[in-house]
Amino acid sequence: GKGEEGGGRIKPKTYQDYGQWDKFVAKDLDKMIEEFDENDRQEEEAKHRTKLAEERRKIEEKEQEIIRTREESDRIKDEGNKLLMTGDYESAILKYTTSLEKNPKNSISFANRAQAYISINDYEKAVEDCNSCLEIDPRYVKAYLRRSTALLRMAAPKKDSAIADLKKVLLLEPNNKQAKEDLQRLQPPEKKEEKVAQISEMKDKPEQKKTEKIGRKLKVREVEEDSEGASEKQSNEGKAEVEKMEVKQEEKGSEGDVKSKNLGQEEEVKAAKRVISHEEAKVLAQQARDAINARISSVPEKIPSNSTEFQRAWKRVSRDREKLFEFLSIIPSSNFVQYFKTEVNEEIFLSILACIHDFFVQKNPSHGLAILASFIKVPRIEIVLKFLDAKSKSLLSETLISLEDVGLENSKTVHEYYTQRMGGK
Repeated sequence: GKGEEGGGRIKPKTYQDYGQWDKFVAKDLDKMIEEFDENDRQEEEAKHRTKLAEERRKIEEKEQEIIRTREESDRIKDEGNKLLMTGDYESAILKYTTSLEKNPKNSISFANRAQAYISINDYEKAVEDCNSCLEIDPRYVKAYLRRSTALLRMAAPKKDSAIADLKKVLLLEPNNKQAKEDLQRLQPPEKKEEKVAQISEMKDKPEQKKTEKIGRKLKVREVEEDSEGASEKQSNEGKAEVEKMEVKQEEKGSEGDVKSKNLGQEEEVKAAKRVISHEEAKVLAQQARDAINARISSVPEKIPSNSTEFQRAWKRVSRDREKLFEFLSIIPSSNFVQYFKTEVNEEIFLSILACIHDFFVQKNPSHGLAILASFIKVPRIEIVLKFLDAKSKSLLSETLISLEDVGLENSKTVHEYYTQRMGGK
């Protein structure tokens, strides 16, 4: 009686009380288990979110460190450029070396150090630096030009390799003047005398005379300039004389028949003869090139489904801004996030930007703005924007201002995003 009055534990007094207690426990047991499981789940989610936040913070810190390191590498490279221009090649090499220690992927530092090595006649190291540069950026034209120079100046010149580099330059930049001049110097045009000698040798073979049949052949002969003062026809350098010649028929019948036939052939040759000027030959060659380019750069009709298909199609139309405009116009803006989900190709981004500036602003500004807005969601776009040169940043700013002037919705937001990522205010 005292325990009950003192407020101690409640104890069942009868058998029926024990039964009621069991019913109470059984009723709430499932609910209690669910609550425990929910608490455990929430604790695990909190731990997971904390872990993700920490990993994200470390990634962002690492990216910022990479950006700072690249900026420092470029600053030191610029110091080396100034020394190179003043002729202090040894000091310039030290600066470029320090720049590469900060950022081993700085292709321009490799190429510029190669130029400094060429200036002090260390051609072996110049070639090594050009190789390193091209491993990082296979489209860097200056590295090919400098490597060809170094290869030709080595103790044992490598002419074939130098020629291969110059041809690569012309594939990347067909109008590169230095590559054209160097290649012409290394590969002079074949002389006329050599061609004539080869043709004469073939004509003199008796086996060929026995098997000759009636027919026609086209003969193209170079007409060289007479340095001593030739006629007006000969003075036109680069002319090509095209003649259609009747192959002699095998001797058959009487001597009179053969002579009559030969006279007829001579008249036919004279009638078929005509001269094509150098200018006409250039026009024909250009027409052929235009036809090939038109076939290659035709606008793809199918929307690319992945990054590989997009880049393959882009290469076909990238040289013709109008065809690039037609190609980009058929692609939904949301697709660009898929095309560049792994990395952003700066060359492709800048060509798209130039196309938006030249065509979309006037013809389809809403789609042009949508394309630029989609790049905001592309991973690593901030790094590309951060390292754009002054000319590219100016083009991007001008394009965004033009789109904003049109009065499109969200144009101001897109403009502010790009301005901040480029380091603007």
